Amino acid sequence: MRSLPPPPGSRVAWRAPALSIFGILFISYAYFYQGTGWNQNSRFDLTRALLEQHTVAIDRYQWNTGDKAFCQGHYYSDKAPGMALSALPPAWAALALAHWFGMVKVIGFQLYLSVLFTCSLAIALAAAVLFTLLLKWNVTPGAAALAALIFGLGTPMWIYATQFWGHALASACLVFAFAAADRLRYSAGLGESAALAAIVGLSAGWAVVTEFPAAIPGVMIGVMALLYLQRRGGRSFLCAGAALCLTAGICLATILLYQKAAFGSPVRLGYEYVVNYQDTLQHGALGVTYPRWYALLALLFGKRCGLLLFTPVLLAAPVGFRLLWRAGAPRISLCVSAGIALYYLLFNASYLHWQAGASFGPRYLSPGLPFACLFVAPVWQWARARLRAAMAVLVVYGIGVGLAGATSRPVIPESVTFPIREALPALARGDLYQQGGAWNLGLLAGLHGGMSLAPLAAVWAIAILIWRMGPWERALVVSADAQRASAARTNAPQ
Repeated sequence: MRSLPPPPGSRVAWRAPALSIFGILFISYAYFYQGTGWNQNSRFDLTRALLEQHTVAIDRYQWNTGDKAFCQGHYYSDKAPGMALSALPPAWAALALAHWFGMVKVIGFQLYLSVLFTCSLAIALAAAVLFTLLLKWNVTPGAAALAALIFGLGTPMWIYATQFWGHALASACLVFAFAAADRLRYSAGLGESAALAAIVGLSAGWAVVTEFPAAIPGVMIGVMALLYLQRRGGRSFLCAGAALCLTAGICLATILLYQKAAFGSPVRLGYEYVVNYQDTLQHGALGVTYPRWYALLALLFGKRCGLLLFTPVLLAAPVGFRLLWRAGAPRISLCVSAGIALYYLLFNASYLHWQAGASFGPRYLSPGLPFACLFVAPVWQWARARLRAAMAVLVVYGIGVGLAGATSRPVIPESVTFPIREALPALARGDLYQQGGAWNLGLLAGLHGGMSLAPLAAVWAIAILIWRMGPWERALVVSADAQRASAARTNAPQ
């Protein structure tokens, strides 16, 4: 017997497609282990030091990384502590499992699970959150799903979600905070408002604990939440505002306590004691000065890390902003979203080493990618057939570049001036990345070269089939209409 669609206004209608997006992205990330490197080792050394030595000093492991700080006779990670702290549960679980099963390569297994249950999990969840957010902005389910998949697979975020770097986790935390703040527009009741505000403070705060440059976007989202809360006024505003400040304060305390333990002062950053890249100490604030035009142009169009060469469909983002504005989407949310995307572009162009070292793509601006991808959805929704066809080609190209980067060139030497031109041919000939102990699940299963990607391709094919067969489009539209009507009744003057 065929089941009936969920009742109008039911969240059940949104769960299946959101879970499908989460599932396909999580599997796509879990398929790869990218091995070790300076950046990853610096963060994971701190995780190991906390687990094994119960200290924040990485003296025992510092030999494996150049991304480190030296202070008062000890070595420390020069990174913000959020990634290392977030990885403590999966690293501990991996250690216990390794000992239980008698595994030899314990560190690699620990690092794999740490990436999987921090970066990979967070980005897959963030993409599902973007999908539901766009539905609430009156974007059709197909367009919302496309934007979520562009973010997860069609940008260099695919690579960053498989690396133990801070960009993916910080990006996801900002998305969670933004979605919770946007939800405050029509939250019902004191308890729900306080819970959402607490999520805003915790998520935005943890983004800063993970990457210090997230402080300004975190403040922007916090102000956005307070503006929406102000409309309710009175006790609701005070209680929810207190919840936001409390959770954000916990995150701030985490940073200050770590810096006090590591560097002797709560206001001292690890970047002030770096062993390498000391040239950043002579330029502005730890290498950050002001945006430079040549860097801006290179970050958008340059062969080394030009965003629009890696994800050309983002050319549609300014048009999408205008379409959402004219369609009546929440304007405070629109401005904050566009502001975060623009902030990260300007921040990246202001940094001394704006090329981002050996990374595939412009990773310093990557936490702004989900907020730019939001604006692709309305262009797809209102585009005619020819424009949709052109956008589809750009999306497929972006996913191909992301796949090539994840499989063959997740880390690429700084001497390479055109990474895409190396990554795509490498993927075509089955030259896969295996440095630092890297692998994919197909290789572990005994497949070789390009054939090692066949299981992942099969998963994608099944996911596409399920999506096309699922009776979700009509149910989602009905549910979204009902929820918008309910929100209008809630916000109507009494």
